[in-house]
Amino acid sequence: MTTIRIMSYNLKGCRDSGAVWRVIDQAGADFVALQNVAELPSSKSLSALAAFTGQKIVSRGETRALALLSGLPVKFIQTYDLGFGAGCMKAKLHIGDKRCLLYNLSLHGGLFKRLIQIRRLLGPDLLDQPGPPFPTLVLGDFLDMMGMASSLRVHKKMQRIAPLFAGTYPAFFPIFARDRVYAMQGVKVQSIRIDRSADARRATAHLPLIMDISLVDNLVGVTSSDVKRHAKMEIAPG
Repeated sequence: MTTIRIMSYNLKGCRDSGAVWRVIDQAGADFVALQNVAELPSSKSLSALAAFTGQKIVSRGETRALALLSGLPVKFIQTYDLGFGAGCMKAKLHIGDKRCLLYNLSLHGGLFKRLIQIRRLLGPDLLDQPGPPFPTLVLGDFLDMMGMASSLRVHKKMQRIAPLFAGTYPAFFPIFARDRVYAMQGVKVQSIRIDRSADARRATAHLPLIMDISLVDNLVGVTSSDVKRHAKMEIAPG
């Protein structure tokens, strides 16, 4: 198994960009999924943040100001418009010989708009695509205070791994779990926490999620017996 650290941080209501920098730097994450980056004081802040933490800006999303910072290779990334101002960034992460799909999400609008956005997230363009069953994480701002708008549809497809019994919003007195993480396939959670430090409470209106996850071997092997069942396949020598 391969273990990596991923951080999800909603910058909505940014009050102290210096505190944001320190929170991200101290997390020591391999990948940092950011939502509402436009809340930073200036357009140059994201570049300065990446330089400060020693990471690269892999992509800046066109919708809901999504961004991904990375210290490890990312081979594929694309941003999707979920409608009504909501967005989703899909990235394929490469960690050694393992692969992982990361969906960075920011919903927007009222209850019925969110239901439409969740349906698009679970549709054929995103989570319902055919292909190899890579370990998958879906994280970000679900906007849903009580977890009702997305719970039935999302929970049938994925397992919620954080937060289970704690809130991330509002940062000064967290009650609601607006920021959440869901998993599919070969993802094993080693540890997960909400940063409740003084910097995190002061930085933005949301507290960040930091998780250490292990990726199981998702390389599919084909045995000789499988080959024999297919007339058009032959076993290559060597």
